[in-house]
Amino acid sequence: MGIIIDTSIVIERPPQAVWAFFTDAAHWKEWRRYGLSSAEWHPGGELHTEPYGGRISVLRSSPEKSIRLQSKGSFTLDSAFTFESREDGRSTQVAADEDYSGVSFTDGGEGKRSDLRADLAKLKDLIEHS
Repeated sequence: MGIIIDTSIVIERPPQAVWAFFTDAAHWKEWRRYGLSSAEWHPGGELHTEPYGGRISVLRSSPEKSIRLQSKGSFTLDSAFTFESREDGRSTQVAADEDYSGVSFTDGGEGKRSDLRADLAKLKDLIEHS
């Protein structure tokens, strides 16, 4: 276990709509600062990033509920996203956490937390206005 960065946001759409947008590789560059050239969202699947040519492994996936991803390079990044329907059924609480191993941050991870919050805010805006 390394440095854990976490945050969440409420998106005013049901989990099915959030999941459909989240798993559409064409949308990733719009909200995540890198694109996906291909994506297999099942456990054991891979996401291929562009323009870096990196590879992200899908460790666990429960459609419309959660996904856990892992990227290995000079450090390891485990990312988890959960999608919980709010009581009204029309909105979704999206929680994200990133666990960085093999790296340290001079700011304790606050810059990464700010980036993650900005990513989720972009995701919310894109989904709610599509």
